[in-house]
Amino acid sequence: MAVIEEIPEEMKSLLTKLRFPPSSETIAETKEILAELLKRYSYAKLNRILKMLGITSNLYYWCLKLHVPVRRHRDAVTVHPTRDFDGDKHEMMYLCGLIEDYNVYRRSSNRIRAQSGSTHPGFIRLTHSVFEKWGHVTETPCFSKTWQNYYMHVTVALNKTFDFLIYYKENRIDFLDNNVKGDTIYDFVSGLIDSEGSLNVVVDDNRTYVTVKISNTNEDIISWLKEKIGGYKSTRTNNGDNLVVSGRCKSLHTLIISYDNAINLLKKIRPRHPEKVLKMHVILHTLYDLRKAREQLMLLNQEIDKEIKSYQSYIRQKYIERHGSPHPLDPNK
Repeated sequence: MAVIEEIPEEMKSLLTKLRFPPSSETIAETKEILAELLKRYSYAKLNRILKMLGITSNLYYWCLKLHVPVRRHRDAVTVHPTRDFDGDKHEMMYLCGLIEDYNVYRRSSNRIRAQSGSTHPGFIRLTHSVFEKWGHVTETPCFSKTWQNYYMHVTVALNKTFDFLIYYKENRIDFLDNNVKGDTIYDFVSGLIDSEGSLNVVVDDNRTYVTVKISNTNEDIISWLKEKIGGYKSTRTNNGDNLVVSGRCKSLHTLIISYDNAINLLKKIRPRHPEKVLKMHVILHTLYDLRKAREQLMLLNQEIDKEIKSYQSYIRQKYIERHGSPHPLDPNK
């Protein structure tokens, strides 16, 4: 494996200019630098160097995104067997909601790839349980320079019968208008809640009520949902300190459904995320005493936080096993 000292100085100067994700001002320069580096290094060697330096662990994704040609030895790419999508409209709409938390793109004319990352073991388990019957799921321990912590990157290899996921991502509203029929709206909402939703019991001014929230940076989706299932929309700038530093601030739009409307919605949806399933079970089985439900949810959240903390230690260990040392920015190294 190459070490930093073995990288020529002129190569180091190019590497220091790389920033992922590139801003609108640096896209052209990033594309030129990647193309130049791939002329001098093999893909495999450049990929190892970029990972070692903590620049990116997703070289192939960025080459596809920026339309930079990549020549990889055919025998070096493991092609895992996949199965055609055989679900019904309900399953299709659930996957469209769930896929909001994934990047989806065509890897080739016959292959679809979905990628995401999380510090929640429940989300990783959900990815396996949903997609493994159709494709191959791979886990890769990574480190986020933005959030300064470890997370598990998960990749799903699917075949071209999952093109509908890309069509959905390309034009969400048209896709939803053409494909949501009857109660499939609740399958779509189930997927959204599994990917970007939350269930809670709120105590406010001596009132106790159930609330369901679905958040997305795409305002059109939230507005479309509001028309279909009600609620009200809240918008705020997703301006955590780390996001401000990285220049990745986006407005976050949230659909909030409360009181009886939230309870009625919970009775119609079918989430699969293990944490969301448990929370829904607690709420629906203690409607007679929502304060008791809130106490149980608080205890459940404490257990989830413990599991996440333990999982982060596991990811860190896997990262060290893979790379030989902690990430250079690891605050605990």
